[in-house]
Amino acid sequence: MRTQDLRRAVAGALALEELQSAFGGRKTTVVFPDQTRPLSAEAVLDPALAALRAVGADCTVIIALGLHRAMTDAELEPIRTVTDRHGARLLQHDPTGTLVTVEDDVRTPEARRAGVGPLPARFHPAVTGAEALMCVGLVEPHQYAGFSGGAKGLAIGCGAADTIGSMHGLAFLRSPNARIGRIRDNPFQGALWRLVRDLPPQRGLMIVPPVGRETWSAFAGPLQGAYQRAIALAAERLFQPLDEPRPWMHLVVPEAKAQSFYQASRAATYVALVPNAAIVPQGWVVLDAPCPEGLGKGSGEQAFADALRRGPSALRAGWAGGDIKTSGGMQRAFVLLQALDRIQLAVVGAPPMPELDAFGVRRFADLPSARAALQLKGRALKMDNVFHAVPVLKKPAP
Repeated sequence: MRTQDLRRAVAGALALEELQSAFGGRKTTVVFPDQTRPLSAEAVLDPALAALRAVGADCTVIIALGLHRAMTDAELEPIRTVTDRHGARLLQHDPTGTLVTVEDDVRTPEARRAGVGPLPARFHPAVTGAEALMCVGLVEPHQYAGFSGGAKGLAIGCGAADTIGSMHGLAFLRSPNARIGRIRDNPFQGALWRLVRDLPPQRGLMIVPPVGRETWSAFAGPLQGAYQRAIALAAERLFQPLDEPRPWMHLVVPEAKAQSFYQASRAATYVALVPNAAIVPQGWVVLDAPCPEGLGKGSGEQAFADALRRGPSALRAGWAGGDIKTSGGMQRAFVLLQALDRIQLAVVGAPPMPELDAFGVRRFADLPSARAALQLKGRALKMDNVFHAVPVLKKPAP
């Protein structure tokens, strides 16, 4: 039923758009998220490609991987079935492959003074060579961008490794405005839009997931406008206000983000670092995530693992002194370290990950074992998908 709801939402949003003037007869690239922000290809990509084909668009679909690992053949199969049905080409982005430079550096003078590294606007040829772009995005809370979607699928998902590294450098991480749920005055957001400003005309298909009995919502149109309408809804829908902080939380990580600790750790950092966090200081967060890929397999995930191997003392010194050159993925180690200053963390159901031992992250076979060993008592909060219901206090703690 939910898949049917999503398809109806997408079809309804596209029906309101003047697709002929935007895409008619044009060489069009559709930017589609990878497995970490899953969207049904049948529910989203199929009606989108059908609508584009109806106006004579010549379509290529690119998976916006950023620094994540490439999708497997099995993961790609539902997408390939749809692209083959509509005669569209299917590509996966490679951030270290042959890319096209649109602008050498989009940093503002303020960003340079703040220590932001070079931000070359460099993209996959399928993006720069298109006559029109359709950006498909799942809009949910994001650690630095405020919300995912918008320009991020292009700037990060289809950008260069060095650009992604600079975007996730210490200068942005230290900014109090680059945080979950914040768009206004967010320097990370500002840089995203500067990176894509000279790309071909961009339209958006922005999708907000349902919570509870709600249904999927979709917004189409010029990219920035569609994104603004989507985040207005997401800001209301995707945060769960609580009356009082909880002593511990049990977070069941959705399958899409439970494949690696790199992705699963986001659940813990979201609840710890969101403004008005709803967990008591040094409360336990128990991540329920199998993490079959361990810390992770992509280049970003490997940079995260390398950073963890340096140990907490080296990372703290780098954070304080700013003398560590960050690469894309390494930022998650710094974010995890910040979260561990506020919470205690355990993982259940995951394989051994020795890199986490020095950070005090505990590992247990299952939740009963964790509860017994950690003596978890009091009124807990169990969440099946914290990414779509980030807990916050209704009123700031005194």
